[in-house]
Amino acid sequence: AMWRWGAAMLANCTARAYALNKSRMVPIAEYSRDVLKALRAETGIRYDERAQGTLQLFRTQKQLDGIGGDVEVLRQYGVPFELLDRERFCRVEPALRHTQHKFVGALRLPNDETGDCFQFTNRLAAMAAERGVRFRWDTRIEALQLHSEHLLLPVSLAALRLAARLRDAPRIGPALALGALVTFALFTRSAAVTLLAMLAWMAVTTRSRAWFAALGSAALGLAASAVARGGASGYVAEAVAAYQREGAAAMAWDVLSNIPVAWTMCLLDAQPTLRNVALCGLAGAWCLWGSLRRARAGEPDGCYALCGLALIALWPYPVEQPRLFFVLLPVLLLQGLWLGLALVTGRGPAWRRCAALAGAVPLLVGLVGTLRFAGNFALPLPAPLRDYRWHVQWHLAQLRQPLAQISKIEAWERAYAQVGELLPPGACVYAVKPALVGLFGQRVAKAPPAPALDAEAFARAVRDGGCDAFLLNSATSPSFPTAFYPYERLDSAWTVVASTAALDTPDRPSSLLVLRASAR
Repeated sequence: AMWRWGAAMLANCTARAYALNKSRMVPIAEYSRDVLKALRAETGIRYDERAQGTLQLFRTQKQLDGIGGDVEVLRQYGVPFELLDRERFCRVEPALRHTQHKFVGALRLPNDETGDCFQFTNRLAAMAAERGVRFRWDTRIEALQLHSEHLLLPVSLAALRLAARLRDAPRIGPALALGALVTFALFTRSAAVTLLAMLAWMAVTTRSRAWFAALGSAALGLAASAVARGGASGYVAEAVAAYQREGAAAMAWDVLSNIPVAWTMCLLDAQPTLRNVALCGLAGAWCLWGSLRRARAGEPDGCYALCGLALIALWPYPVEQPRLFFVLLPVLLLQGLWLGLALVTGRGPAWRRCAALAGAVPLLVGLVGTLRFAGNFALPLPAPLRDYRWHVQWHLAQLRQPLAQISKIEAWERAYAQVGELLPPGACVYAVKPALVGLFGQRVAKAPPAPALDAEAFARAVRDGGCDAFLLNSATSPSFPTAFYPYERLDSAWTVVASTAALDTPDRPSSLLVLRASAR
């Protein structure tokens, strides 16, 4: 990518780009200096600082005449400055008297400061450490975990925007950029496979080299990530195993029958009563019509929406449907609005315009949910739970249910943090949610051995994994569907050393920290 970086650098080597970048940098520099002064006043940090301004020297008259644009930016943002001839800059810095003939003038910024960067960073790090910040020196980063629907959503929308541009002007450069963006989306959540399916759909239907280039680029990125992780994702194997275990017909019925409930909770943030499901069902049918219309027209967002809905219909864990709908929701609602506008403004029989007006009614259901969402911020929460006001569980209809769920989540987070308090640095712990242990507990965490292992294989996997602790809690996942796994498989060599409980059920633990007796 060096040539791409070089091209971007050359594109910024113009007078217009320089002026634009300078106008952005000056306010940031002024703000940075003011914050540094506030930090010095608050903490008393010292780093051989001097507040005597800075001096920029010019060797030729051409260089001096060329700073007119810089001066205008300084004037625009009220930054004090001085243009100095030889006599005046020697007065500011007497050491220049012996070499003044080499310079024609200078620009002085009297409010600028200087200091020893090495002293500043080391003393700032020491102050941060005193306040509980942990620095991990000489640590090799093995991987980055980016699992988040909140990150996948904007990345997916950016990919759809780029896909729309590629459809209008199919070129190899933007196609490769789209493939790279889809690869990044796959690193955030595996549900981004719908973007990969969209690329395949567009490549097959358009038979365009640009779309095949985008598909190939994304597929190579997916293969590279699978190799880096030591193999392909286990989601496909989990799905196949679930269908084999439960039976295809029974599993399909469970998944499909739960879709209206999940869609209602995602769109309306309300309990799935018959009225709510009916209204949201109408809105969903309208949005699906819009998706089909967009896909038939060859629009990438229509293909993406249908691939996403197919994933929801096939994924054998209904409990995860709301988070899968979360990523699709903005696209589906926009497609429903586009359908209404097309029917109202387009030519055709009157029934189409009536259908458009009727379809707009259930779409307003989403607005009701948004207003309810905003109103919930005015409701009181206990002090320990106030930080969870942004959590989706707070916005469910029944007050008792979100309070119980948020209390449980808060207890889990306390348990994850407790791992860092009770286990020494460098310790390793098995946990169903290893990423959260690393985030809150700052300790190395691994997923426990699979439930399918027999007793001997399980004991061998625990020993080979190298961890001397288990964090057991009521959190579950498709890979570990049993709460407090693997409590029933641990023998007397393991001892419970700590527990946490939710605020609403203080007599019932929600997490257990279990330690090997020999490691205590």
